[in-house]
This record gives sequence, C-alpha cells and structure tokens, in this order.
Amino acid sequence: MECVIFFNLSYGVPSFSFNIWNSSGVLLKLEDIRRLSFIHIKEDEFSSVITQQEHPLFGRPYFIMHPCRTGQLVEHFRHKSKNIIVTFLSLITPILQLKLPMEYGL
Repeated sequence: MECVIFFNLSYGVPSFSFNIWNSSGVLLKLEDIRRLSFIHIKEDEFSSVITQQEHPLFGRPYFIMHPCRTGQLVEHFRHKSKNIIVTFLSLITPILQLKLPMEYGL
C-alpha cells in the first residue's frame, strides 16, 4: 500500500490518497477497496466517499477520499483539534485497516 497525504487547496482540507496492490503486484479495483474496508458503505454510495482520480502531484491514478466528504468529517473537529492532520488520520486510517504507531500522534 502507498499512502499520500496532501492539502487540497480547492476544498481547504487534508486529502488522503492511496493505492493498494495485491501480492501479484496488480493494482486493486474500487470494488476490492470497498470489500477491504471494515466500515460498511453501500456499494452505490462508496464511490461518493472513495473515488479514483489523477493525483495532482504525481499525475497518475490514485484512490482518494473525496474532499467534500473530508471537509464534512474534519469540520466536526476543526475547533477541538490541536493538529487537524493527526485527527484526520486517526479518523480515516481505520477505513483501510492502516495501523499507525502511537508515536505518530506525538
């Protein structure tokens, strides 16, 4: 798995983009990503949360948590969080079962 966090200037929010490959080196499809998620999101709603688009820096396709959804998510914590990026990561990494060490938040 490759993860990239960048700031989305258009939406004014952190953006989480990623790619995941299987053990044979084949990039997973959106449906594979949906099945990996431990949070159940209906198939017809999943593409409004996670979508695939060209990465603004790397110029190749990445899956991305849609920035308007990110905006909705972080708005609840914007005035409570000391570090919105760490808060954002703590909220979204469970979706992909990405385990970060506790030291990351220090």
